[in-house]
Amino acid sequence: MGEMDSDTPETPPNGRIDRMKLIVFALLVVALLWRLIFFFEMYASPYADNLTLDSQVYHEVALAAAAGDWSQGEAFFQAPLYPWLLGAVYSLAGPNQSVAKLIQILLSVATCWFIFQIANRVFDQAVALVALAISAIYGLFLFFSNELLVVTVVVFLNLFGLGLLVRAASSGHKLLWAGAGLVFGLSAIARPTILPFVAAAGVWIVISGWRSGMMKAALHEAVLFSVGVALPIAPVTLHNYLADGDLVLVAANGGVNFYIGNNPESDGITAVVPGTRADRWGGQEDQVRIAREALGDDQATARQISEFWYDRGWKYILSDSMGAARHTAYKAFILINAHEVSNNRVIEFVTRHSQIYTLATLRFWVILPLATAGLVIGGGRRQLKSLLVIFLVVYSATLIPFFINARFRLPLAAILIIFAASAVVTWYRWLRERSFNSKMAVSVVSALLMIPLIRPLPALEVPDAQAFFNEAEAYRAHGDFPAAAHWYQEALNEFPGYCDAAFNLARIHARVFPDPARVVELLEPIAASCAEDLGIRRLLGLSLCILGRRDEGVEHLRFVAMRRPRSEEARSELENALIQD
Repeated sequence: MGEMDSDTPETPPNGRIDRMKLIVFALLVVALLWRLIFFFEMYASPYADNLTLDSQVYHEVALAAAAGDWSQGEAFFQAPLYPWLLGAVYSLAGPNQSVAKLIQILLSVATCWFIFQIANRVFDQAVALVALAISAIYGLFLFFSNELLVVTVVVFLNLFGLGLLVRAASSGHKLLWAGAGLVFGLSAIARPTILPFVAAAGVWIVISGWRSGMMKAALHEAVLFSVGVALPIAPVTLHNYLADGDLVLVAANGGVNFYIGNNPESDGITAVVPGTRADRWGGQEDQVRIAREALGDDQATARQISEFWYDRGWKYILSDSMGAARHTAYKAFILINAHEVSNNRVIEFVTRHSQIYTLATLRFWVILPLATAGLVIGGGRRQLKSLLVIFLVVYSATLIPFFINARFRLPLAAILIIFAASAVVTWYRWLRERSFNSKMAVSVVSALLMIPLIRPLPALEVPDAQAFFNEAEAYRAHGDFPAAAHWYQEALNEFPGYCDAAFNLARIHARVFPDPARVVELLEPIAASCAEDLGIRRLLGLSLCILGRRDEGVEHLRFVAMRRPRSEEARSELENALIQD
């Protein structure tokens, strides 16, 4: 595919090179400053070191890795690359989240550079500069570079791999094909959802060679690419086989994630299996228990458990094909919706603490209409551009069967930025030349029609009660108990039956501002609806005993002791209540 050298952008005069380098450098500095300002604003917020759900799991696994446990002794449930990288940081700099976030900021800036490089080869320098400017201040790049989540690494690797593929197709250098494969292999052990695109990219290499009459060379390039992909994946697969005695390519969470997105209760965004605990470790234990009980095998392997959940998801789809089709279409609509679906933290609430995010960042609802116009306009180097279109199509098709949120679609946004930039540049050129043609009209109309189509759906909004609860959790983690109590109360005002909010507020009034009467006031109204919550039953029982309502308190403490027969604490508290005068 080396004949594509002719498509490589011509080298401008030296003066222009220098000017171009200066502009690129300035935009990269802006990208770095934007992320650093956001980092320091978040550092001063209650969310500085507050970990939730996936970020908490990554942190704990990374701590184990830093202590020498890199394999977990079992088949990987989640792809291992990110906790490995985090563990490496912790082993060198201690368990310092700030160091990890600063490294992610550098990776995010590098992603902007790759966007520039890809846009320059696919389109031209003007488009590349606009794409770089957009990516420098794109809001979700800032947000996720400051979160202990894998997405920044995934976007970096995907754009790095695409950049190498584009460069390989333009230059024909053999090592670039293997390098691109190696990078995508690393991306696969960070998040396996890239694998369908990797397969499509292999087909793209072969078809490109066939069209250019260089089939033999293309097959050689496809082999080099495939070997590169396999190199990082093979050790992970081998580990999984040795640990579990069964074949798991990268991670065993595919089946349960498929069921989350395909069950009668799925809303397309919630990442919890119905009937399981909402926290990550508890939820995973419940998923394994349910699968093994249903299979009648308490030694079922990770692959068998994953297949069980895949099977349940397919049974739902086949039993209600029309409903499943409507649900799939709904998830596709969520994928292009203007609302950024939160997953671990409520994005809108976290970013309230940042002025630069609120005032000076671009959002998805700006990018997508412009990108739509860019796709309609066309232009660029067709062969290279087709690779980006394939990425958009295949990656979208990979996400939709599961569930949708902002961090899952961020890799798509990175590519859409390039097409958005091409629309901006083309429109500018047409206006400057007063070239008002039919293609311009169609592209403008397509962008305008996209705006009402992607309007935010109320169903995607995080309930205020949950947002208030998350805010309270952040303040509690930092020891600001008055602020935490305020936000827990706000959550209860929105949703009086919110068990976790009532319990956590009651704990503050039990331990920080001792007031057993307030504890009882908070917990009694929810005791019936939250009857299985042992923490609530225990705290309510103890507080009732303190207030002299021993019989009622004993009833709750006896329930806890029966559910925790091996807990000496539960038994002791019950005995103390029974002998209370």
